[in-house]
Amino acid sequence: LKSEYEAALDMLRRCKSHIENKEKGEEALAVRCRCGLASLLSGRVPSGIDESPANVTLFDITSHFARLPSSSACSDWHSSLTEVWSWLECKYSEWSDVESRCD
Repeated sequence: LKSEYEAALDMLRRCKSHIENKEKGEEALAVRCRCGLASLLSGRVPSGIDESPANVTLFDITSHFARLPSSSACSDWHSSLTEVWSWLECKYSEWSDVESRCD
């Protein structure tokens, strides 16, 4: 279970870095748009990222882990993951608000 949490946390941290640093590259551009971030937050692989079975599983379990109630057995892993997940959710909300004001 620890390796899955670590893979999920690593992926979320990469996505956060892509957004904060306005990085280029296939994965970065896929998550730096509202629809890509919406896909990530719903557990789907964003368009532009390889939909290999490993990526499909990673994005799915990341969404699942982020929605689990915290348990004492893995609270450090879970709190780290949910912290980054919450940041991404806030960023998505900000982008949605800006987009709705532009319509």
